[in-house]
Amino acid sequence: MTSMLSNAKLSYIVICEEAQMINTGPGEMRTVIVQPILKQIVPFVPTQITFNVVVGLFLEKVQAFKIGFFLYAPSGEQIYGHEEVSAYNPDANLTNPTVQLGFGLKNVIIKEEGIFTFKVSYDGEEIGEQVFRIEKQVN
Repeated sequence: MTSMLSNAKLSYIVICEEAQMINTGPGEMRTVIVQPILKQIVPFVPTQITFNVVVGLFLEKVQAFKIGFFLYAPSGEQIYGHEEVSAYNPDANLTNPTVQLGFGLKNVIIKEEGIFTFKVSYDGEEIGEQVFRIEKQVN
């Protein structure tokens, strides 16, 4: 779901085991994504998990913005939330600015199995979400 009111359009959210930004030349960065997560099998619940998130945005104009990341359990409980102001100043000749953000979440406490929802907000407005499942291993 991408809002028509926002200055930003969400291109993608990737939840994965690992993500690395690699400098491939002057002004060029590439992202290596290892093992995207659609379903994570854990030995027991409650447990802790560690994963990375990569988000891509298209911006309509260059400006400072507030970006938010939120993780919700199947029960609707918010189990992670972070907002910060990011200044984005691309080259003045860039007509369609893009932003790629990547970060890791370590030792997130998981109290239940089910479908978890990761949401992204831009200047306080939700611009998209991605879901993934966490299941207890069956012996």
